[in-house]
Amino acid sequence: MMSDFLRVEGISKTYENGVVANTDISFNVRQGEMHAICGENGAGKSTLMKMLYGMVKPTSGEIYYKGDKLDLDSPKEAIELGIGMVHQEFMLVPSFTVAENITLGADVLKGGFLDKEDAVRVANALAETYNFDIDAEATVESIPVGMRQRVEILKALYRGADLLILDEPTAVLTPQESEELFASLKKLVRELNKSVIFITHKLKEVKFASDKITVIQHGKVTGNFDTDSVSVDEIANKMVGREVENSYYRKPQELGGKALEIKSLNYKDAAGIQRLNNLTLDIYEGEVLGIAGVEGNGQTELARLISGLDKPTSGDIELYGQQIQGKTPHQIRDLKIAHVSEDRKGDGTAGDASIRDNVLVDRYHQKNFGDMGLLKMGVIKDHLSHLIDRFDIRCKSQETAIGSLSGGNMQKVVIAREISSEPKVLIAAQPTRGVDIGAAELIRNELIKLRDNKKGVLLLSADLDEILSISDRIAVIYKGEIVGVFKNENIDEKTLGLYMLGLKRQSEHE
Repeated sequence: MMSDFLRVEGISKTYENGVVANTDISFNVRQGEMHAICGENGAGKSTLMKMLYGMVKPTSGEIYYKGDKLDLDSPKEAIELGIGMVHQEFMLVPSFTVAENITLGADVLKGGFLDKEDAVRVANALAETYNFDIDAEATVESIPVGMRQRVEILKALYRGADLLILDEPTAVLTPQESEELFASLKKLVRELNKSVIFITHKLKEVKFASDKITVIQHGKVTGNFDTDSVSVDEIANKMVGREVENSYYRKPQELGGKALEIKSLNYKDAAGIQRLNNLTLDIYEGEVLGIAGVEGNGQTELARLISGLDKPTSGDIELYGQQIQGKTPHQIRDLKIAHVSEDRKGDGTAGDASIRDNVLVDRYHQKNFGDMGLLKMGVIKDHLSHLIDRFDIRCKSQETAIGSLSGGNMQKVVIAREISSEPKVLIAAQPTRGVDIGAAELIRNELIKLRDNKKGVLLLSADLDEILSISDRIAVIYKGEIVGVFKNENIDEKTLGLYMLGLKRQSEHE
């Protein structure tokens, strides 16, 4: 019989600047339970987890753990009490081995120094206990991302965690890696009586893995449910407060001609590491071509090369037969290739500049916005008003600094700018990362509109559900190579996962 292991009663958090992150949140986690926390970006999930882990103090309310009231001043205190947290950004030392990372800061010492042999023995014994597959002697920088996730969890378990808090644990994993991870977590819960809280935006995983669900909207709980009692659509609706479109209609149409051709593209980074290897790909008019792959396999480099931010080592990139490699980003934009950068703060926006300046930065010289050096401010204002309404950008005015917007609204400004440039080809890199469900729905529908208007869309996304929901064809990238290209008809996540892991490769004749 499971008992209350963690009890949260009326927790609220208001920061010193007046921002209210959480209001009167209550829920309980039983011993031996998988508990999912769902909510849109900015709903208050991260602040709540930080309060449970001692990183942030609540303004009001109480937390009880193992029957005792918690008053944490630091994560160190949480760890000592048996609470472990695995952050979305891994906290590992890349040059250290798996065993060294697991035991780092603990007491596997000999004469004041780390006993590497004993650390390996401890790590292997721990992995066997919890059914985690690791290579204890490999350096973290040399292992795949799925194994790094397991190392983080083992590190927390080695320190005695009875309650594990996981922030987006499968965000960068393949379906197979996600399945393996949850199988191991279920063993922790079912056989070893641990408790797990996990935050995820993947609602299928919530249904598959959790026992109970707490849904948060705008910092407040909108429901606590037994997982079996609610559907994926009901969870999404509770998160957003309205019905959400989870499937997207793409009208049948014949592909047009080749819009973008990438031929034998190679790229070595500044450190001399080969990031793209003889990559060949075609993007047609009237299609969304999705690129599926574990992050770090060349997707970022591909987008930057097409948009002119980097130069290829060799190979050709052609837009309607015209070579574009070697051209500047400005020249490429003038040729009507638009780019939604995955780094919206670094490459995609100028944070101190206004929304207006960020949208019009590459088109003030165009005749419809200026004449003889004079700007047509009325035309500009009407244009921005239209985009703000169309893309539901929440802001005080067109003059608002884009850096003061939420991540989701900042992304909608970037999308509005790129789509309103009337591109022939759009490179969309992680277009819905860090945005809420409603904004993601809007962005995906805009990409489909481009496709329906016979434009070419290259979608690079770590969200496999997104790739499958709006792509016409799917290309899988692994270690800088395209290892398979499929029509999005009878392909499924598990099959794609085999290619993403490098376990399968399409022959030239398929």
